[in-house]
Amino acid sequence: MNFESRLSSILYLIGYQFFSQIGVIGVSTPIGRMYDTIGYRPTYMYLGIIILFFVLIGFLTLSKDSGVSLENN
Repeated sequence: MNFESRLSSILYLIGYQFFSQIGVIGVSTPIGRMYDTIGYRPTYMYLGIIILFFVLIGFLTLSKDSGVSLENN
């Protein structure tokens, strides 16, 4: 509302890419250390368990669609 939509979308995309890359840097170091210490297979098992945990939390906490349709009637 306060800014031009093109400027707002550019800033959003730049910010998203920046924080996405920071997240990759932050996660890749511990994952690499896990590869070195416990191996490939257990590392992916632990990552899968963590992802499953977050999926279950999302499934239990997010509400269902309120019935609002995007179709034009």
